Formats: sequence, structure tokens, C-alpha cells
Amino acid sequence: MRKIIILFIVIISGYSIYYNKQYHVKNNNKSIQTYVEKFINRDEENEMDPKIIEVVRLGDSKTYLASFVSEKMLGYAMPFSLGSK
Repeated sequence: MRKIIILFIVIISGYSIYYNKQYHVKNNNKSIQTYVEKFINRDEENEMDPKIIEVVRLGDSKTYLASFVSEKMLGYAMPFSLGSK
């Protein structure tokens, strides 16, 4: 019985870590813009001001990519999941 409880705790802990590592962004332009700014400037010494060009859904999934342009580059932000507004 003790092994089952420990296994259950390990499974719940693993799922919690997996869930919290995902990027959840509200489905509105301001939230997407904020997410992209944080993503792009996470390791940069010189901050960029990216402007969203397009948000594209990947297939039938809940995952999206945001294309952006800034004064220094054209690129895309890593996959994220959109929530409700």
C-alpha cells in the first residue's frame, strides 16, 4: 500500500511540474504582445520592442506561434497555449 501511495505522489508531482512549465497566454493582443516581449528579452542585454505580425495555430492543437518584427530582427516566439479572453 505504501508503494502505491508513493507512486501516486510521484505521478501527481510529475504532472504538476509538466503543467507549470507550459506557457499559458490569454487570447488577446495585449497578453500575446507581453508574452513575446518577455520571451524575446529573457536573455538580452539590449531590450527589443517586437511587434506582432501574425499568430498561427499549429494544426488542430492548442499550440500557437507568434511571428514578430523588431528593429533588429524578424522572428517567431516559441509555442504557447492560448487561454480564454
